[in-house]
Amino acid sequence: MDGSRRTRSNGFSLVELLVAMALLAVILVLVFDGLHTGTRVWERIDRRVDAAEQMRTAQRFIRQRLEEARSVDHRPTGAASFSGEAQAMTFIAPLPGRSQAGGLYRFRIYAERFDDATRLLVEYRAYTDEGPGNGGDHLERFALQDDMAGVAFSYFGDDRATGRPAWQSQWTERDELPRLVRLRIRPQAPPARAWPELVVAPRGGVYRTVPRTDTGQASERDRGGET
Repeated sequence: MDGSRRTRSNGFSLVELLVAMALLAVILVLVFDGLHTGTRVWERIDRRVDAAEQMRTAQRFIRQRLEEARSVDHRPTGAASFSGEAQAMTFIAPLPGRSQAGGLYRFRIYAERFDDATRLLVEYRAYTDEGPGNGGDHLERFALQDDMAGVAFSYFGDDRATGRPAWQSQWTERDELPRLVRLRIRPQAPPARAWPELVVAPRGGVYRTVPRTDTGQASERDRGGET
């Protein structure tokens, strides 16, 4: 009898095994749920970091190109160097790294509705002196930002009606550049991160066309009125 009692005291009863297995199952469920929650949190953080980086890259691109915008003398053609509306703007500027080489490009930054969201797109092509729509057939196009609720451009300068400086939703058929360009982007419903308002002052360098010579010289740049 004593031996059988010692054998039972050294083992586990069925009830004890079932309780231990139930506790282990609960612990495993809690561990896996925590891992799943942590994974979702990190994925959400990664998405927000990627979105913030895309936003900074897009704003940096727009700021750099607008700051380098040129007012081009189009007297033979009557074309405007800068044209702006509420959903799009077109201007002439160099590409990064090509400013010293004198290569200018015609940029168009605009909003496009796609499914239930708005995309901010940019397209550009090489600029030549033959007037609007020039630059050959090669057109580059890419998205600056996706999944937005809305985009609004506005332009600060002298109002044609009053002659006083004011923000305007259009800047068309003018020889001069606007003093300031503002971009406001409305994000999709939260938790989408809102864009900070972007305000840029074009530098307004002048690019004057001159007669083409035998050496192929077609134009000269005049900054700040220098000749």
